[in-house]
Amino acid sequence: MVGLEETNMEDDYFNWGKKGGVGEEERVQFYESFTLEGMEYSLYDCVHLYRSGCRETDIGKLVEIYDTEDHEKKIKVVWFFRPLDIHNFLGDWKPCRNEILLASGVGQGLSNVNPLEAIVQKCNVVCTLKDVRNPQPSEEELRMASYIFSRNFDVGKRQILENFPDEISGIKDLQASQVPDKFERPSWTIKCAFQVRIGRSLSS
Repeated sequence: MVGLEETNMEDDYFNWGKKGGVGEEERVQFYESFTLEGMEYSLYDCVHLYRSGCRETDIGKLVEIYDTEDHEKKIKVVWFFRPLDIHNFLGDWKPCRNEILLASGVGQGLSNVNPLEAIVQKCNVVCTLKDVRNPQPSEEELRMASYIFSRNFDVGKRQILENFPDEISGIKDLQASQVPDKFERPSWTIKCAFQVRIGRSLSS
């Protein structure tokens, strides 16, 4: 009976969703979705993540979801920056109240692998970029948005850019509000097992 109770508790707290591919080198099972505390999460959702010692959560976009050989639940996220995170690089740009920037380029601060349990909750991030690659949000979508963005921050060049690259972290049109449904996984390299936002504040 104890074992059954433990299983039920796990089911109430967490369930894997649709399976994706299998990593040959990393020996991991990829997933397209999961349910955590009754909330369903899918690839390319935006989430708040907990970081030890910080009052404010980090914001990231889910680009990988997987289970390791040791049954550790992991996520890879591409980060968003709040203006405060990159205050030394804002220049003349005056952000709106809820405006953030999507990380781009190559280098520290672009993305990280984190324990799935670091997720606090979903958040609604809407891209307002006026570009044929990005479906324009409705007025209702803008009202419901937790955050908006129309710029990216190149972590290598340490510059705010208005033009988005074709790919970010190996994913085409990642800035779009709705990323095309695909699970043909690019050759991403998992470099860290437990790191929550390396180089979050690029202050120098």
